[in-house]
Order: sequence, then C-alpha cells, then structure tokens
Amino acid sequence: MLIGSINGVLVHLGHALVLVFLAVALLALARVAFEFTTSLDSTSELVDHPNTAFGIYLASFLSGTAIALAGTIFGRHGAPLLPASAAMFSEGVLLIVLMRLGIGVNDRLVLTGFSLATEISSDRNCGAAFCVAGSCLATGLILNGSLTGYSDGLVNGLRDTVILWTIGQVILLIGAILYRRLCRFDIHQLIQFDDNAAAGLRFGAFLVGLGLVIRGALLRAPMTEVSHAIQTLVLAIGGLLAFALFYPIGRHLVLWRHSNHDEVDMRGNMSVSVVDAAATLSVALLIAHAIERTLGEMATHAT
Repeated sequence: MLIGSINGVLVHLGHALVLVFLAVALLALARVAFEFTTSLDSTSELVDHPNTAFGIYLASFLSGTAIALAGTIFGRHGAPLLPASAAMFSEGVLLIVLMRLGIGVNDRLVLTGFSLATEISSDRNCGAAFCVAGSCLATGLILNGSLTGYSDGLVNGLRDTVILWTIGQVILLIGAILYRRLCRFDIHQLIQFDDNAAAGLRFGAFLVGLGLVIRGALLRAPMTEVSHAIQTLVLAIGGLLAFALFYPIGRHLVLWRHSNHDEVDMRGNMSVSVVDAAATLSVALLIAHAIERTLGEMATHAT
C-alpha cells in the first residue's frame, strides 16, 4: 500500500514538474519578448550603467508574468501530459502578448502624463519604476485569475481569457483614476518632477492591491453566457468599491499621530511608504478572500 502511494505521488510530481519546466521556458520566452518590444537596452541598463529603476521594471515584468503563467497549470494535474502541454503553451503565448499589451495600456491610460522610457532610462526615476511595477504585478494577477475558469475547449478558453483580462484592465483603469482624483497631491508632479520614490511605491502598491481584489472576482468565472461576464464585472466593481472604502482605514494603521500624506508626499519618507504598502496589500488580501468565499457560496447554492 505504501509503495503504491509513493509511486502515485511520484507520477503526479513528475507530471507537475514537466508543466513547471514548460512554464519556465515560457518565462524565458517572455524575457526575449520584453527585450524586443522595449526601447531600453538591458545590458546597458543592468551592467554597463547600473540602473535601479530599470531593474525594478524588469523584475516586476518577470514576476508578473510568472504569476500569470502559474494560472496555466490550474486544473491540469489529471490531464494527459501532451494535450495539457500544448494547451498550456498556447495559453502561455497569449499571456505574454497580454502582459505586453497591459503595460502599453497602463503606460498610456493609467500612468498618464509622462514617458515611461524617459523616466526610467534617462531620469532613473524609481518612483516611475514602482508605478509600472505595480501595473505589471496587477496585470499578472488579473491574468492568473482569468485562467482559473472552466471553458468548453481551448479556443473558447483563450477567448474567455481575453474577455476577463479586458474586464480586469477596465477595473484597474477606473481604480487608478479614482486614486488620482482622491489623492491630496498631484501624483504626476510627485513622480515626474519631484522623483518621489515613496509616492511611486504607494501608488504601485495600490495597483497591486487592486489586482489582488480583481483576481478574487475573476476566480473560476464561468463564461458560458454573456450574463456571466456581466456578473463578473459587477463583482469586480463591488470589490473596487470595497477596496476604496477600506483602503484609507488600513493606511491609518501605519501612523497614529502623523499624516501619511505629509510623510510620503512632502518628505518622501520611504520607511512610511513601505509599511503603507504592506497595510494596503493586507486590506486587499482580506477583501479578495471575502470575494472568493462569496463566489464559493454562490456556486454551492447554484448546485
């Protein structure tokens, strides 16, 4: 009995490791795609003229892509290895394309007002790098959640991934606009002209937190009918509103007698910004878990 159990574990582990190897190969492909789709030279920015801002940018792209690729392994532990690998490769290529598109969309619509390439390469602006890092990680989380649903066939699965990614990007854009409107200080001024890394980290953490909330709304989202897409959109908007409500409360946990805004925006206090980011992600995790529980209960009642 024990030997049979061990053999079963080894078979499943071997199956999983093959998929992990494929995921790592796709991550390498994403690294190549990054090199060919950006005007920045990695060797120059990382080795010849070490640039911390570029390092943050590249690290967040790879991390976001890895988070997205982790979703391709979902539900494949019992599938035959060859079909599972082929489907995973197709999804992985789509994810790489959507990651790059997500960065482009966020660069123009979320991180409005400055050139990403100029700020990172010429100005070595870590504040701008933290913003794009938040965008990359949020996009990776959205794609991860998009791949956890069940679709009828590979083609429909790819279609549903694009639909859910689009819903996630729309909510991310709305959240970023809401953040900029409610912020006491002009985020564009703080990041582009003041090179305020602390303010950039705070905004980036907000985007990551929102990505966590959106992922929670996208988990196991069925897309068999148009109404399901509408339900997912409504749930994601509800998560955004909850995050907007509890986000300021969570940030007040950082400092009791001083203003977070003064420390981060006026003084560029990075230590406060780091704790602020942790509080933001903590609130987002709690909301995302609550949404996931809601989805589980809805599925239970539906059956």
